[in-house]
Amino acid sequence: MNHLIVAIGGTGQMVLHYYVQAYLLGQVADPFRAVVVDTDEPIASLRYLGGFFRAIRQGLSEEDARRVPELETIKIEVKEGSQIYEVLTGSPLPDQAGFHNPIMAYYGRDALRQDANKGLFALPALVAVAACRETVSRLGVMHVHDDTNIALAGSVIGGTGGGLLVPALSTLQERTKGLGRVSFRAVLFGEYFVPDPGKGVQARFGSNKRLVLQILGEAASKLYRYSLVDEGAAVERNPDAEKRSDHLKWPAPESPCWKGVAALRHLLRETTAEARQWPDNEVPAAECAREFPQPNVVQALSHRLPVIHTLIREKVVEKFASDPAAARIWGRDLGVFLSTYWKAAATGLGGMDRTDGFLSAVQDALRQEWDGAGAYGLARVFPHSDTPRVPVARVRRIRWDPPARPLNVNSFRNRDEARRIAAASLLLHALRAGD
Repeated sequence: MNHLIVAIGGTGQMVLHYYVQAYLLGQVADPFRAVVVDTDEPIASLRYLGGFFRAIRQGLSEEDARRVPELETIKIEVKEGSQIYEVLTGSPLPDQAGFHNPIMAYYGRDALRQDANKGLFALPALVAVAACRETVSRLGVMHVHDDTNIALAGSVIGGTGGGLLVPALSTLQERTKGLGRVSFRAVLFGEYFVPDPGKGVQARFGSNKRLVLQILGEAASKLYRYSLVDEGAAVERNPDAEKRSDHLKWPAPESPCWKGVAALRHLLRETTAEARQWPDNEVPAAECAREFPQPNVVQALSHRLPVIHTLIREKVVEKFASDPAAARIWGRDLGVFLSTYWKAAATGLGGMDRTDGFLSAVQDALRQEWDGAGAYGLARVFPHSDTPRVPVARVRRIRWDPPARPLNVNSFRNRDEARRIAAASLLLHALRAGD
């Protein structure tokens, strides 16, 4: 069964941020395709991870590539740099007070003054007007396979999630008519966080929730299951830190965000429950969190990250090029894994004589992919964690299974691309298969 995740707005992105980490750490078994939809820029981690997974898939056969996640972003452009008033009316908002356009009967001056390029906070009806058309046009041409569970994740109290959840669901339902065994699920967030007092929006959250849930109920005839995380302003958020997504801490086991991650995992996998109609088809998010305990993922983090640091600090990949004992020390399976990518590079680059220093280059790429070399790197996706040295046996125990089918050697014709493909593939394997 294929899994498609549509993460809408900042809340949907944060759920996806932690869900991808659980996948990387081997705690989510199934690969997935994820699409981020927002009127603001995607968070840094998801922008990076899209390229990371793309590099890995690039080196694989078409069939093997389906077993690696795919992550793409759709930024809904709302007339960059313009105020909402100009987006809706085609002219700037006059400086003087007064009733200048019929649109002012529906939206206050403060809302119409918002910069359309900076998101539409807590105004779902406004988002639906300003961004719905492009959302429908972009999702309406998206390719979806038979046998797909589609899960949408977003907030019903905010602007982007509240305004685009229903159009996204309706568009995808229309897009998948005629396909076999396509099922829709949703992870919804109610009043789960404390907003910035300076924005004065908390009073709108309750009415936003009622509005969106009512509309969703009317449009949800094909919604197989959903979870609603509604904790009553339980946590504080830091939107700037979320956008940077730089070593964000794990959400607490009982936090709304973790319940949303666990609900997403449960809903994507569930196939046997009897069909019910809205709102009786809810799956309690708290039950999903008990089924997928957060401490298990944190423990996996503490086990896997030290392995990565050992591979980098000990220059393990480079040793396979110069130390005859490397396979005996670090494991023959790792040697076979590296040899698979070295042979593909030799074919793609036009001969073994053109792969001198290739494993050293992969070692450098491994460090750059992890640390970022001044840019965003894979390490920043994860929380800060202790990284003690691990016994050599820990690396040797990893099952370094090479791809089942021949690599796509056409992707290895550029040396820099070849070394990144090999390094990213090594990191993914070490994280998911590590002890």
